[in-house]
Amino acid sequence: MDIINPHDKFFKDTFSDKEAATDFFKQTIPPDLITKIDFATLDFDSNSYIDEELKEYFSDIVYNCTYSSSIPVKIVLLFEHKSYVPEYLHLQLLKYLLKIWETGIKQDKKLIPVIPLIYYHGKERWEIKPFCNYFTEIDEKLKHFIPELNYLLTDLSSFTDEELMNGIFNNVSTKISSLLMKNIFNEEKLLKNLFDFLNIGELYLKRRKD
Repeated sequence: MDIINPHDKFFKDTFSDKEAATDFFKQTIPPDLITKIDFATLDFDSNSYIDEELKEYFSDIVYNCTYSSSIPVKIVLLFEHKSYVPEYLHLQLLKYLLKIWETGIKQDKKLIPVIPLIYYHGKERWEIKPFCNYFTEIDEKLKHFIPELNYLLTDLSSFTDEELMNGIFNNVSTKISSLLMKNIFNEEKLLKNLFDFLNIGELYLKRRKD
């Protein structure tokens, strides 16, 4: 896939690393799911399921793993390009999930569950709303015919720099990338704090040498 966003390569370089991805997943996926995911089986999927239409909006990092001892699942991390809350995210997400499942069918594979995580670094706060909220003046009977499309969200604007530096992630790459992405649109603040952000990595390397 062609890189159409200047932050895309940074995102891919960070989260294609299994250690960084594992740290991110463990801190952002709900505990009731975490306890059933076998992270020892986490395996990077080099395929992208972003088509020409969706690549304007997202980049993806995909991992395969085992859930509840024997169930194969995919965990996908979708990096939101436009840095604002999309109007019809559920429709874009549905197209993406269909791409994964259609690919599996073509390869004579069984359908497997997909856990989507949205990685968002825009200024506007992102509020998760159910798909049925797009439809007005419907009752419970009509809601029965509207599919549920659930996803997990990491909205960097909901964290302070201090939380990202000291309290959320353990992996140094995850810490630095999240701090840089969170502040990427505030050039003055980014330049002011860049030394502190990068100093995390320097301290980490010193500890490893010791």
